[in-house]
Amino acid sequence: DSRREVAVVLYTSGSTGLRKGTEISHKAMISAFRSFEATGYCNEEDVYLSTRSFSYVSGMRLITAAMCLGATVIIRERNLSLEEFVDVVRTYAVTLMSWTPLMMQGIIRQATASGTSIPSVKTIIITGDILSKTLAKEINIHFHPRTLANSYALTESFGMISTTPVGEVALGNTGFPVAGCKVKVVHLDSGEPLKAYERGEILAQGNNMMNGYYGKPEATNTAFTTDGWLRT
Repeated sequence: DSRREVAVVLYTSGSTGLRKGTEISHKAMISAFRSFEATGYCNEEDVYLSTRSFSYVSGMRLITAAMCLGATVIIRERNLSLEEFVDVVRTYAVTLMSWTPLMMQGIIRQATASGTSIPSVKTIIITGDILSKTLAKEINIHFHPRTLANSYALTESFGMISTTPVGEVALGNTGFPVAGCKVKVVHLDSGEPLKAYERGEILAQGNNMMNGYYGKPEATNTAFTTDGWLRT
């Protein structure tokens, strides 16, 4: 049963405690790929530069999704120098990349110090941490992307829950829920849905969600509401 059979176990980063293995089903993987396809970020004409590890959700999902969509995938080590990065982007005419804010800051800092011009990259996806407005503006100045996507993603959801629409530059928000994924914000104590601009907990639901945490039934029960929404 592809809806429940586990395709891969990916471990969380441990940002809220000990790292946990998330059981991702075949259906969840395909659903996440379809959601990524629907963003319009990638097609068979794109060249995707990945410096992410296969052992983390960002690497596993984006590398495999890009290949499924027919894109060319260039895989390099995480800590590229500015010279190596510029060489790869120019040599392979890279059009798509997905980096963390920290990685982007490193490249921009080196480019600013050396006066090096960074080649334009059509689509840049930021995941893994908060993208500040200041950094978003710096990325826009140095890379001139047509799309700068600020994506809200979890290991438990096998990637994106929400992201910036194609053709837009993210400034201070994470866009809209991706195709096939529903999102709501609820009161921390009562669990009741909140109105716009009220603070609460984000809940997400979709076919891309994990089955649960490997070997941790209690943690799995805590992660989901009784009606199947993932607590974030």
